Amino acid sequence: MTAEGVTAGGKPLVDEDADTGVGTIETTSGGPGPGVDIDKHWVEDAVNAQSGARATTVLDWNVSAGFAPVTISDPAGGFASPENTVFDAFDLVDVKQISASSEPFTSGWYLKYDTITDVQLFAGGSWTSVPAPGGSWMTADRGFKGYVLTSDQSADTTGVRIVLDETAADTAARQAAQQVGSAFDPFAPEPESGVGSGSADRVFRLTWQLRDKTRSDGGFVVEDKTFNHADAGVVDNTTAVTGTPIAGGANVEDTDNDTIQIIDPDPGVAVTKSVDPDENIFTPPVGTDADDFPTATWTMVGHNASVARASYVRLTDPATCTDTALGGCESAATPAGALADPFDVDVDYLTDTDVANPFERFDATKITIAASQADQVDLDESTVWLLRYDAGTYTTERVTITEANALEASDLADVVGISVTFHDTDPAESGGTITQDNNLSIEIESKLARDPAQQRRRPDPARGTDARRPQPGLRRRADHPVLSAGVTASDVDDAIATLTGGVVNVTPTKQVSPALITEPAPTCR
Repeated sequence: MTAEGVTAGGKPLVDEDADTGVGTIETTSGGPGPGVDIDKHWVEDAVNAQSGARATTVLDWNVSAGFAPVTISDPAGGFASPENTVFDAFDLVDVKQISASSEPFTSGWYLKYDTITDVQLFAGGSWTSVPAPGGSWMTADRGFKGYVLTSDQSADTTGVRIVLDETAADTAARQAAQQVGSAFDPFAPEPESGVGSGSADRVFRLTWQLRDKTRSDGGFVVEDKTFNHADAGVVDNTTAVTGTPIAGGANVEDTDNDTIQIIDPDPGVAVTKSVDPDENIFTPPVGTDADDFPTATWTMVGHNASVARASYVRLTDPATCTDTALGGCESAATPAGALADPFDVDVDYLTDTDVANPFERFDATKITIAASQADQVDLDESTVWLLRYDAGTYTTERVTITEANALEASDLADVVGISVTFHDTDPAESGGTITQDNNLSIEIESKLARDPAQQRRRPDPARGTDARRPQPGLRRRADHPVLSAGVTASDVDDAIATLTGGVVNVTPTKQVSPALITEPAPTCR
């Protein structure tokens, strides 16, 4: 041993010493006891129904020396009867990869000395080996590549098996580990002792995705449904490890299980509204050509705020309620209620001082309804209700989003309200499809209007007065009859546009002419 240093004055210091001693290296002779052992747990305690949520199971296992091959199975059995296993409510997404490691007794370290030889999926009544990517499940540095199932495999698979063995190459690696050199590893398993053993658990992780409907009967996967556990909404997941003795004899097996809870989340919505421009919209003087009247664009954006996908989301303008009193906006919390006409033709939506309505002062010229995640809704089936006003009479008309988007300005001249219910083609079959990240929007292009024959309350352009008023209230609701029959969630927002008359500024000036007046001289008498 050599020690070197330097004094504060810069003088080098060196000292050497040597000694000998005797040490004993003991290799492990197996796990905590003879046989095989496995423990299973879900990382998550619960998942939200109708959310497509993912969850992870961790399989901790070990074996004592003398078993090869060793097979990890999930579930422990009943592969052809998914109604009795986790696969009734969940799809398998992937088997996670394992990184190579030089740290003794870690999952990656064990794979230096034994090999994952097979990954099998059970589907259609039989086991099929998945082709190993690149010809091997092992990475060049001896990690496990893992496997991500295809969408078809996830839909069909009702069991998975992972097989490990001590191959001839593994035996050679163990022999090399006992020799002095770069491969020396005092902790390596004994050659020809089977799959690596030790006191530390090895780990596999599986990723699952919650199904919308069960495999067994096609019912929706919800909190009050009974699966493979006595308690409703609880799913039990089993696993097994099976070892084949090298010396011969019957296979040895151990099993374990853990449960996960399915919860119905509450519905929720959020909405925003804006107008452009939001100020200095000047009312023109009498005689102004209609083409020169000012314009404004109203934009309403809402989204499902629940973690569960919504079946129906409705945007209604104007809103007939407030944040603190939503009852006036809410219709029946049923599929029929989500599609029903929300407007009462006996209510005056233009003269009610408690209801802000932009159509009091503006005519719609173009409506554009859209969804940022278009595949989650059917624009040809989603329902639009138009409230029309003509000579003191209100009527309603039902169209689709596609039809509403095609309307011309002349078709919209008498529209004073709109309600849009976004939904998929058949929500009763598909369940919830509308996710949190799907922004649902209504954009209304409009022009300031002045037509006394329509008898709307509008500012008189000739007066040139300021008319500032919220324009308008917007109401949004979400329904999920699969999870929360009879329950809706609502939200309200508004936007303000300032209407003002033109201002005439007068600056007076004064002038005297002539600028100089000569005062006459006094006359003496």
